Amino acid sequence: MHSILRRKLLAILAAAHVVALAAPLAGRRARAGTIRPAWPPADPAEPERGAGADDPLLHPAAEWVAGMRDQGQDVLLYPISRLQRRFRIGYRRTCALMDALARRGVWAIALDAGGAPYASILPKARA
Repeated sequence: MHSILRRKLLAILAAAHVVALAAPLAGRRARAGTIRPAWPPADPAEPERGAGADDPLLHPAAEWVAGMRDQGQDVLLYPISRLQRRFRIGYRRTCALMDALARRGVWAIALDAGGAPYASILPKARA
């Protein structure tokens, strides 16, 4: 009986942790003053520069983000980790890829009030 109670408590604590991580994003539109953009998208007319601009994973990563946008997702928590796991690449290359995606206008990286990074997936640009 003791082990069953311990498992239940661990499950409740894990659920509370997930809710606590998602809570800052639930009211992000209401708390717009507390969010500061870390990498706003650059002017689309400006040519891309940097290590991520010529990365062969840039197009597949943009398609991956577009697929999430098509599924109705507009926020991506912990984008660095998600890109690293998805494409199995290192931290520096991931950061360069994130910056290139922000310059292309695919997403905007921001920090919430607690300092946790997230990516706001931007709507598809109209031609």
